[in-house]
Amino acid sequence: MKKVLVTGGNGFIGQFVVPKLINKGYEVITLSRNKCTANNQNYVNLECNIHDINRVERIFKNYKPSFLVHLAWITEPGKFWESKGNLSYVISSLALYRAFAESGGQRVISAGTCAEYMETESACSEKETSLSPNTFYGIAKLSLYQLQSAYFERMAVSSAWGRIFYCYGINENEKRLVPSIIQNCLQGKCIKIKSKNKLIDILYIKDIADAFVHLLESDYQGSINIASGYSISVGDLAIKIARKLNAVNCIEFKTENTGCTEFNNLAETNILNKTVNWIPEYTLEQGLDENIDWWKAKLNY
Repeated sequence: MKKVLVTGGNGFIGQFVVPKLINKGYEVITLSRNKCTANNQNYVNLECNIHDINRVERIFKNYKPSFLVHLAWITEPGKFWESKGNLSYVISSLALYRAFAESGGQRVISAGTCAEYMETESACSEKETSLSPNTFYGIAKLSLYQLQSAYFERMAVSSAWGRIFYCYGINENEKRLVPSIIQNCLQGKCIKIKSKNKLIDILYIKDIADAFVHLLESDYQGSINIASGYSISVGDLAIKIARKLNAVNCIEFKTENTGCTEFNNLAETNILNKTVNWIPEYTLEQGLDENIDWWKAKLNY
């Protein structure tokens, strides 16, 4: 049986990656700061802080996974962009990579970000767009990508780096854009939207998880955009959600740009679609409908 270790397995993306891997016949090991009682014969959750390097090394020596999906990172909305915690994750990730390679690992997939790219009006291309991040988060991710690529090439380990663009979906932090709009519209409260003309490439969380699993099972190496390949303005997205909830009057647009630091961009997805042979299952309409139903159930509406 194929054995894979997933960091961030209980997180926003990992919650959907893990069951997909189990369904595909993998033996899955996840690392979590908290105990988990959902273990079964093909899944074990180990209580482990990723920054506990000695504990991480022991786990790799004991379990010897052939595959690694590295998703864990600092993600607190509004804070992660310039958090010093980004540096801690770079350091811990490097120790994780070394432990994986030295235990006989064969292939690793890590989560990157569109914030590694320079801001541009055209779609970001893995081969052509300059890498020039303007946040500490983006700098940290880009630095780790470069180190990951160089290290695993020297260790003869296959590796890929999935640059995630805008994502939304079930169990998303309530402070982020889509859940904020949904909650306010459900409660009949006004929400002020900034940067309404900004275009974003948005992909449903279940599709993002599926793309990572598909990438793991491919032989593609290097960076790759994990995105829909289509754009929508923040303003149009807000109105679309509000219309589904009959609450268009809840949407207000700020008249000036307030200097939002959140980096969103457009993605070229030719490599994802043609080389890796993956396309999204969910349309934006389907993803939003499912997500709205989840929030209604969560909030008892």
